[in-house]
Amino acid sequence: MRVSSSTRVCAGPGSTAWTARGDVHEDVTVLDRLGKPPVDEGLGSDAGRARPAGLRRLARHERLVVKLAGLPAEARDAATLRGHGPDLPRAALDLSGPERCLPGSDRPVSTGAGGRTTTAAWIALVPEVVGPTDRPRVAAGTAREVHRITD
Repeated sequence: MRVSSSTRVCAGPGSTAWTARGDVHEDVTVLDRLGKPPVDEGLGSDAGRARPAGLRRLARHERLVVKLAGLPAEARDAATLRGHGPDLPRAALDLSGPERCLPGSDRPVSTGAGGRTTTAAWIALVPEVVGPTDRPRVAAGTAREVHRITD
């Protein structure tokens, strides 16, 4: 098995972390945790409406992939995760395509303080958003390519 390295960036679209590290990195850069979007506020909020434009700018970088992870830690509770959570990875999928998205649980970090949400809730939500056609690609195909995993 061969595994390559990648750079993980956990920062919002347009951040200095992307400018400083992503533009010059020769390999793949992973935008971790969907860039920490405003889960509680959702895409309909002022902060949320800015997300698609930021993701669109980042999607122009062909060597950037988006890790669909981390939203449970950003949600105030399970109902908020269920209500706003699907829109955020869906926006990343729509703008980047399934070939540039990969899953992640961030377990045990992404359960929120005091166990407000669960990793299981997130793991169940991502396949619903991705859908059956793109599920194999997002579930394993992108990660295998990004990390150059061969059997």
